[in-house]
Amino acid sequence: KIPEGEVYVRNEIARGEAGIYMRATGGGEPYRVKVRGPDFLHMIPVLEHLLVGCEIADIPAIYWSLNICPADMDR
Repeated sequence: KIPEGEVYVRNEIARGEAGIYMRATGGGEPYRVKVRGPDFLHMIPVLEHLLVGCEIADIPAIYWSLNICPADMDR
């Protein structure tokens, strides 16, 4: 049984800092778990500015030049 409450933990990973939020209502499993990686927080706003006015064919080159981890974006 997981005790009732909520917690936010910062964890250092290879590309920066990941944030993990968990909330439990006292049952056998958490009510909510959120994981936020550094790529999502920092790279999406940068990518939005870089893609303005670019050609569609340039998007993959711009995306991969930022060294974004696709698995980190999927969390």
